[in-house]
Amino acid sequence: MAEEPGTASYSGSLEGVRAMMSSGMIGEALLERAGKIAAEAVRSAPRGGPDDPHAGRYQDSFHVGLHYNSRYHRIEAKVWNDAPEALFVEKGTVNNEAHHTLMRAATSARP
Repeated sequence: MAEEPGTASYSGSLEGVRAMMSSGMIGEALLERAGKIAAEAVRSAPRGGPDDPHAGRYQDSFHVGLHYNSRYHRIEAKVWNDAPEALFVEKGTVNNEAHHTLMRAATSARP
């Protein structure tokens, strides 16, 4: 059956989509975006005061990496902070206000 002018058809391939979603091209694009998120997180992260024995540790503990999600058959970029206090800085405590550094960095990097 002929297609009408100005229309298109698509016949998807699950294996093709899986291959594309785990390709180097997608990985590079995800790493670029994750790098922007990490850079913004470092820029906006609290450093601690002069009396803080770990001043700058949180700011210096952001990382970026790729991970293959076998459940969804795709590559994912991750940005994380492995400082011992990372959860408390991000989410806050009873005595300290949450900074939401990583959440704000991710939000600001949206296209």
